[in-house]
Amino acid sequence: PVSCLPASGSTFAIGATLVSCTASDLHGNSTSGSFTVTVSESDVPGRMNGDFSIEIGAVKHVVGFHVQEHVSGIEAGALHYKVRTQRPGRDQVDEFESTQVTDVSFFNVPGVSPGARPPSGVDTVSFRGVGLWNDQPGYMFTAVAVDAGEPGPGRDSFTITVTGAGGHVVAAVNALITTGNIQSLRARR
Repeated sequence: PVSCLPASGSTFAIGATLVSCTASDLHGNSTSGSFTVTVSESDVPGRMNGDFSIEIGAVKHVVGFHVQEHVSGIEAGALHYKVRTQRPGRDQVDEFESTQVTDVSFFNVPGVSPGARPPSGVDTVSFRGVGLWNDQPGYMFTAVAVDAGEPGPGRDSFTITVTGAGGHVVAAVNALITTGNIQSLRARR
């Protein structure tokens, strides 16, 4: 039998992965070899919208976004993210508003399905960009949204990290949405 690491059927990350294999027979003869599997990101057209909130204890994260990558490869999008922290007397409210969305990448992740409606071909989007944190420039964000079916609460998930100059994190969440929806749509030309 042939044994490989990573094993046959494994999911490979984007980039180069070395696969090493060994085989032996009943007489104690063995041999080994290796090869490289390279997975590259390709431009997959898609569209995704989200209007939802994530509540964790005294903190409510409210998000609205839309991103798309046209069949022609042109990327577009916008993101609004508000963090409301309950405090005695007066809640603390912080907001991020994108001024530019870049690096939009759509994926169809095995085992994730956006539902029974006509398939869009994608269920996950990763995107990043720059914008204003409490009306101050110089902030960046990275986000990943997953449309895991209907209804969205308890199924769809969202991850965002907002960083300031020097890379310090000013806000972040990685959780299932508690209200609202993330919806994958067919790409536009």
